[in-house]
Amino acid sequence: RFLGGYEIPSAILQKALGVAERAEWGFREARKAGITIACGSDTNPLAEGAKLELAWLVRFGMSPREALLAATKTAAELCGYGAETGTIATGKAADLLAVDGDPLADVYAIRRVRGVWRQGARVT
Repeated sequence: RFLGGYEIPSAILQKALGVAERAEWGFREARKAGITIACGSDTNPLAEGAKLELAWLVRFGMSPREALLAATKTAAELCGYGAETGTIATGKAADLLAVDGDPLADVYAIRRVRGVWRQGARVT
């Protein structure tokens, strides 16, 4: 199976699928307990980085809005960077991602990147 342009060996794919099942249970239990959940790992080969991690969060029960906040505002705050990045506000870093579509209606729109800006400058 190919994900993100890379072939995933069968043993790793099977292990990742097993972890995904346990992750869903843990995710739902964490939500019930009121634990703050942030997004930002590319260690799961099924997630293909944050692009699909958002879709997994939605699949597990978050709204697209909650998943986007988990990947931006919440992740920045939990990493100690909330004052500098994570939201669009005066004085913040102006790190932006433009996508084709509305990620609040279709979380997979996050995969259709149209442009990236870091500290206000377009990244090519």
